[in-house]
Amino acid sequence: MRKLHAWAFALVAAVLLLIGIAPVNAHAATMPAKPDADYYDGISLLDDTTRQLVEDKNQFYQSTKQKPQVVLAAIKSTGGDSIDSYAPDLFSKWGVGQKGKDNGILILFARNDGDNNVRIEVGYGAESYMTDAISGRILQDNLDDLKSNDDAEVNTGLRNVFNAVATMVDKHYKYKSDSNTLTSAKYNEYRGRTQTRTGSSTLAKLIKGIVSIIILLVILVVVLGGSGGNGRGGHGGGGGNGWLWFLLGNMLGSGFGGRGSFRDDDDHFGGFGGGGFGDGGGFGGGGFGGGSSGGGGASV
Repeated sequence: MRKLHAWAFALVAAVLLLIGIAPVNAHAATMPAKPDADYYDGISLLDDTTRQLVEDKNQFYQSTKQKPQVVLAAIKSTGGDSIDSYAPDLFSKWGVGQKGKDNGILILFARNDGDNNVRIEVGYGAESYMTDAISGRILQDNLDDLKSNDDAEVNTGLRNVFNAVATMVDKHYKYKSDSNTLTSAKYNEYRGRTQTRTGSSTLAKLIKGIVSIIILLVILVVVLGGSGGNGRGGHGGGGGNGWLWFLLGNMLGSGFGGRGSFRDDDDHFGGFGGGGFGDGGGFGGGGFGGGSSGGGGASV
């Protein structure tokens, strides 16, 4: 029985290490630093119209009580990683949106040797109204422009995507419409297509939740079973397994909603997540407040 407990203990510890440690971002050091504005352009792609659009909208957002944020970023490459994996890490490093509210959205364009990959990465707090299906439909509607070799057309596509995302934010918070707001027909089209579709992020969270419960049950069997089997177990078993409970607490504390490292805004990425900009409005990056993403969104 002691051999069985030892093997189970080792297995659970290995699983905890894989789940708790593997998500730590391996390429965080190569990611661009948090920008001084609500957009980032590392490839000289964004024209003045696009930049002004993003800044004007986010300046308005910073004047509101909720302080949402929609960031647009253009980079050369995701470094061989998929944009679906890269975007949540960049989101977490920059701390898009407000900590606790997690109401940020990142629109990421990656040149990737002409592939022109684009992803809408959604903060936890925005997933209810900015679903995977809505994100996907917005990108598909602008696919030709986004995939174009003409930078002017790419800018048109990115502005359209930004305006569509901003409209979803505005409708949710009941902000006033402006000249860039989607028409009611287009807004309802995006919303209507979500009724029969289930977001992939919801399924992923469910699976991870089930896995966490199974692991917890195995740990209970190992710890409780080992604590009463011999003369020393009742008193000494708890100390030997203390580090396992510590790992479990760390794992659950990171939040199984999405990728493990995203819920901890400051620790996993060396203090990134809005430290320098906080919550204080104004022109030039005031919206970065330590928000988190759980991997919701869509990409093309």
